[in-house]
Amino acid sequence: SKLKLVDSGVVVLTDEYPFERSQNKRAATWAIFEDLSTGNCFAVFNTHWSIQEYNGTSYAEIRAQQSRELQALVNDARFKDMPRIVGGDFNAQYHFDILQDLLTNCGLTHADMAVNGEITWDSVDHIGITGAEITTYKDWRFQQASDHPPIHVDFTITTTN
Repeated sequence: SKLKLVDSGVVVLTDEYPFERSQNKRAATWAIFEDLSTGNCFAVFNTHWSIQEYNGTSYAEIRAQQSRELQALVNDARFKDMPRIVGGDFNAQYHFDILQDLLTNCGLTHADMAVNGEITWDSVDHIGITGAEITTYKDWRFQQASDHPPIHVDFTITTTN
């Protein structure tokens, strides 16, 4: 194996329902990997933000809170000095403020924008990266694997730690 799992975890995000009753648990998973050839570490985050309202709270408000919670996690001191890759189903298109806040406040570059210079497919699934060069961005919009076509990036770590 070229990578070693150093640490990982799950952070429960604000949910549209109480977590124990929710059928759509909202969380952010994270992992730190070590590249065994260089000794450098990088962090990967994945999430799925809400799409429903709950008890009078709009889903836009819930997702805004989830964005703030994910930003706090991604910017946590244990990850701050390493490349970070953040992806998931954000239930927000590129131009939405909550996604722009995440990208800006975490210093992330949107993978599609980095490779193509523009958003070529404005879905609700996104990958943002810092500390790495994105060499490939591909969406599989014509290969419906689930309720969302997958997206794919290849990257090279450009910063050392």
